[in-house]
Amino acid sequence: MAVGGFAGCRGRCAVFAAIGLLAVTFLPGCGKKAPPAIKGTKLAVFPVKGRLMIDGKPMASAAIIFNPVTQLPPTVSQMQPRATADENGEFTVTTYKQDDGAPAGDYKITISWKGEDAVGMTDSGRAEIEEKAPRDFWNVRTTKIRVRVKEEPNALPTWDLAQLEGDATTSNP
Repeated sequence: MAVGGFAGCRGRCAVFAAIGLLAVTFLPGCGKKAPPAIKGTKLAVFPVKGRLMIDGKPMASAAIIFNPVTQLPPTVSQMQPRATADENGEFTVTTYKQDDGAPAGDYKITISWKGEDAVGMTDSGRAEIEEKAPRDFWNVRTTKIRVRVKEEPNALPTWDLAQLEGDATTSNP
């Protein structure tokens, strides 16, 4: 009887040992899953200033959009740096908060300008006014301005759209 009891214990012990081995193998991994991706993480931004002209005259109230050349990671806030030219054509780029700058990287610049008639108008009023920026600068595929924002303060050269029209241009290389 002692032999039979010992044999039965050996079988049960083998089962418990197998369960224990599986637990030791798989359970530690359960608590170590990769953390879920956090959406909306902000990238570091760097100051960016410039000036926008046409035929030597400031493009007051022109909308300047910095379109990232490379796709942002899905865990990063999908932002689009932008600026509005003042009465002297000068602008400071905004991404997350007013005048904070833009993340480092390469951008294609698109520009919308309705001229002096649109200064101070609401977006709905501006929509009724004809676009006055040269067509080459309206679309990300056709724009002639490319910018590399560096991890430092960035002072862009003055862009005169009349001079840039038709020329491929890279600013702040």
